[in-house]
Amino acid sequence: MKPYERTCNFLFQLRNRGSKYGLDRMRLLSKLLGNPEKSFKSIHIAGTNGKGSTAAILESMYRFQGLKVGLFTSPHLIYLGERVQTNRVPIPVEDLIEMVEQIRSIIDPIIGVGSEDYPTFFEFITALAFLYFKREQVDLAIIETGLGGRLDSTNILNPIASVITSIGLDHCDILGNTEDLIAKEKAGIIKANVPVIVGFMQTNLLKVFSEKAVFLSSRMFTYTDRWTDPEEIPLCSLDGKCQRLNTGLAILVTEVLSNSIPFNEKNRKHALLNVEWAARWQKISYKNRVRLIFDATHNQAGAHFLTQELALLVDLELKGEKLDIFLGVVGEDRSKILVPMLAKYAESFHFLVPDQPNACGYANLKESLPLNFKGKVYHHEINNLFSDGEFIDNYTQDKPILFTGSIYLIGELFKALSNCENKTSRLGFNDLR
Repeated sequence: MKPYERTCNFLFQLRNRGSKYGLDRMRLLSKLLGNPEKSFKSIHIAGTNGKGSTAAILESMYRFQGLKVGLFTSPHLIYLGERVQTNRVPIPVEDLIEMVEQIRSIIDPIIGVGSEDYPTFFEFITALAFLYFKREQVDLAIIETGLGGRLDSTNILNPIASVITSIGLDHCDILGNTEDLIAKEKAGIIKANVPVIVGFMQTNLLKVFSEKAVFLSSRMFTYTDRWTDPEEIPLCSLDGKCQRLNTGLAILVTEVLSNSIPFNEKNRKHALLNVEWAARWQKISYKNRVRLIFDATHNQAGAHFLTQELALLVDLELKGEKLDIFLGVVGEDRSKILVPMLAKYAESFHFLVPDQPNACGYANLKESLPLNFKGKVYHHEINNLFSDGEFIDNYTQDKPILFTGSIYLIGELFKALSNCENKTSRLGFNDLR
């Protein structure tokens, strides 16, 4: 087994052990590593949707200011090291291998690999990111939570700002089955005397955050306090109506932090037009002919924005003609939400099963179809999807094909595309491995 494969095998074995929530293991791990998270400034981002896009927009704006910026997001699309980046360059394979070994050499003799106190997969990757950012001497790190906020392993940070993008129903078995309960979990990232910047959301949810902010003497800023007309928000290079909201929130963050991190507005326009964040209404030309759209949508709130984009596409560009939609999800509950919402815009459904635990099977996807759906239904193997003679290879219609669902699915699709890169004019994502 090659060194990188051995490293991934170790980390994915941790993932297979499951998730355990709480901060005690993470605090112990960080202490053993010398509390690297205290060596750099950070912005901490939580939210149901929009975390990654907002993080990418912030990263671009601060990088174009001349700062060295760390970025920690999840999950990855193709290469594990995509989760840990400096100035949008993923941690090199050699450094990833070395740092996993470095961490193990410190913690294994003390904690013991089989111990209940041994870090989970996400805790290990979080600690690796913090250690890497310390080693790289970043000026600022943009840190996205993995799940929730209060008990997320990233929540050992003491950031210069806490950002909460949106609230919606997702991971309800862990975070709670109402938006209020989920908001309380996300509010757990708010720190005493640290400003909190909150995205566009309902008044009752804003109240959850304002009460926590008042309790902790933290000043709260909201999207609607800054922006009354979305058309006032500058455009960024990311397509999609929801990106206007994310851009507005990111700009507000830079304004709130202007005293601690001075921001030259002259650089902002250039930075916004050079944001890269794959799989968010991302358009790719396949074989210079067939247009593919990739949009990672895995919950109801995300599907709401996706259907807004589809409505515009179908009504304005396609003049009422529907799309061929490829869909794969993780979790049967999500298929029951996504399939009916997308059916209105589907000429046909093409179901896919990601190589992930709890991936929804073909039968369950088909059962989620509305009774009045009259289009054709297919199923495909992801690895064969872009082979010669397959559906897409033979596609002749002058309209785009949509790929959506789990971000893990999009990662597998990108990997399959990378194997036939000569057929694709621009993949639009970095570091194919």
